[in-house]
Amino acid sequence: MDLVPATVELLTCDRFDRQSLGITLNARIPTSWPPDEVTPEVLEEFIERLSEAIPRVETYYWVAREGETIPRKLVGNGGYLVHDDGTLEIGYSVAREHQGCGYATEAVRGLVARMLREYPGRRIIAHTYPHRAASIRVLEKNGFLLAGDGAEEGTKVYECALRSGRQP
Repeated sequence: MDLVPATVELLTCDRFDRQSLGITLNARIPTSWPPDEVTPEVLEEFIERLSEAIPRVETYYWVAREGETIPRKLVGNGGYLVHDDGTLEIGYSVAREHQGCGYATEAVRGLVARMLREYPGRRIIAHTYPHRAASIRVLEKNGFLLAGDGAEEGTKVYECALRSGRQP
């Protein structure tokens, strides 16, 4: 699976023209795209953050191959924000038809490794809801532990227990 860095161009295509998104990514876009968490407001926020002089966000489109000769497919997206206090917050989502295939676990593993490498010793967190068992399992497989209640009502915050550069 490839983690393709999101650009303002890609995010704008995602927001307004999915056909162009597929062409630019050279990937088939799933019929359920975008995932529920990827609202127009989220895309606008990421466009704004990537347009800053010093972006405090990194986000990626997750593109997988279906086989040796079959074209690529967009399976999900995710990345992280750098908060004012230096905390890193990871977020991710997977297209409905690609959930339960291990893509989120693989992509989050890659993101965490990148974060540990680029920001050694920083606190890494994620927010999720208690009923999202698959999301919690992805976090746990990648070294996250429940740390308490999240900022939004009903959410929980998980913290990455890894602080060295080693893989989860």
